[in-house]
Amino acid sequence: MLRFKSEVRLSYLHPQLVDVLRLLTLWSALRAVDVQVNSIDDPAPGRVPGTLHGLGLAIDFESVGNTPADRTSLGEFLRRHLADAYDLVLKESHLHVEWDVHRGPLREFTTH
Repeated sequence: MLRFKSEVRLSYLHPQLVDVLRLLTLWSALRAVDVQVNSIDDPAPGRVPGTLHGLGLAIDFESVGNTPADRTSLGEFLRRHLADAYDLVLKESHLHVEWDVHRGPLREFTTH
């Protein structure tokens, strides 16, 4: 099941995010693990400058339970199924996906 945190805001649902939400729902059904959307175009403290959240073209989410194995599995699933125009970032606490034509490999981001 796909869940949304109460503070998530979405002023316009871009078609690019529809693809991401569809795949999150599919992974959730296949793995029997809920996925929670934490942020789309809403302001979040400590957000990395330059992300496309302000344009509604980025989404932050995590698996419920948020185990490292689930985060990696979900990230790799999205990497296999999303078009090349999506950036995927595996962070310590969640995954970040944004529609951007400069996509690289799934990478880890640490604050250390």
